[in-house]
Amino acid sequence: MAPGVRRPGTWLLVATLAAIGVAAAVDALRGGKEAAPSAVRQAATTDGNTAEEAPPAPAPAGSDDLIEAPLVGRRLTVTEEGVTFSFRLPKTVGWERFRSLPTERSAGGPISLNKSILGSQGAEAIIYWTSFPDGDHADPCANLLSPPVRGSVADLAAAVSTAPGTKLVRGPSDVTLGGRVAKHVVLRVREDVGCDPGFFYAWRDSYGGALWPRTGVGVTVSVWIVAVDGVRLFIAAATTEQASSELEKEIQQIIRSIRFDVASPNLVKIAKRLMEARNAYDAEKVMSLVADDGVTAQLRYSSAMDPTMGGVRLDRDQLALALEAERLYRVRYESFECRRDPVRVWAGGDAQVNCSYLMDNRLRQIAGHGPLRSSSGIRIRNGRIDLLGFSWLNIGFSPGGYRPAEAAPFMEWLEAEHPEAGGPGVRGELFRTQGQELIHILTRESLDLLAGYLEEYERSRNG
Repeated sequence: MAPGVRRPGTWLLVATLAAIGVAAAVDALRGGKEAAPSAVRQAATTDGNTAEEAPPAPAPAGSDDLIEAPLVGRRLTVTEEGVTFSFRLPKTVGWERFRSLPTERSAGGPISLNKSILGSQGAEAIIYWTSFPDGDHADPCANLLSPPVRGSVADLAAAVSTAPGTKLVRGPSDVTLGGRVAKHVVLRVREDVGCDPGFFYAWRDSYGGALWPRTGVGVTVSVWIVAVDGVRLFIAAATTEQASSELEKEIQQIIRSIRFDVASPNLVKIAKRLMEARNAYDAEKVMSLVADDGVTAQLRYSSAMDPTMGGVRLDRDQLALALEAERLYRVRYESFECRRDPVRVWAGGDAQVNCSYLMDNRLRQIAGHGPLRSSSGIRIRNGRIDLLGFSWLNIGFSPGGYRPAEAAPFMEWLEAEHPEAGGPGVRGELFRTQGQELIHILTRESLDLLAGYLEEYERSRNG
């Protein structure tokens, strides 16, 4: 059923309401233009009343907590993927907030604002919010937005602009959303692609009120994409051909009113995403969380970060190689827990989040050691990670240096079998010297050598 089409069940609801004597609700469901203005409309238009002073209206009879209607002049706050933001509703009646129903893939929760201007049911406009690639309450449709879409806002906007079944009206263009740089794309739907109700995203919709069961042919879709705390937020507004210019203006007012909560960014959630991505060897996800100019890799001592040890600066290409080395070492961060607990780091300042875990890797398994309890700090600036740690990056060669138990036999084997790998004071193909530490060289060639060395070392130990 297209947006704007009335359901036969509407008239049954009218009859039920009439039977219990709710005449005012019947008038509202009929959409009669002669009906007296509601108390909410009066409150919203009376001189001297502010939006906050307008009393909330009761939800329509027969609805449940999946629909809140109407909303007048209120600032609403929502959270998506740990990012909290808010928007203000116009001082007009009709906007209803909808919640999605839970599915096997997504939990139910706040998903959209809908408005009907032609009667009681069937919306002419919807604004919905989610994130990519894993929305809290909605799922992207693989034929339109598939997980291989790369990590930047621009990449996602480009995918939206070329979506099947649409005609590009405008964009992708650079705009500002809530004080942040964002991308904006406007499309017109030319074919039904079967991703409902949001065209790009699907969720289990609730019926009643200003419902929006699908995004049909002729609908105009505007999409805003913005990165906040490492999360790509996807905010879309859609209108039918019956939408008025006044309704379009209300949508613009709502979008312009968006404000992000920057006072308390969800640093812990960003850190958890990083740890999950590293355990999955998902380099693309890690790259979406880190700063554009790369990261500082804090060196370690005694299985923990030490601000006196210094650090290694990795640009994004080098970081990608470091993540590949981590995969070769089969590093796992089991049973990790992240919390706001400052960790002193090199060059001053703190890493705001400390993640503890049981660290396991290929060398420990070869040597017969179990997982090691360890921890690592993660520093986040402007919503992006710019400092982290790698347990294998540095190996000390002084008597009191950092030399993990699993590294000692591997280094001894390398010295005997492959002295070209490098050693104290000798730059080799795999290690260079920094202070009293051997630091992994991160090039494509060094990683190819590492892969071969590890295979050979494992065969020598396991027979």
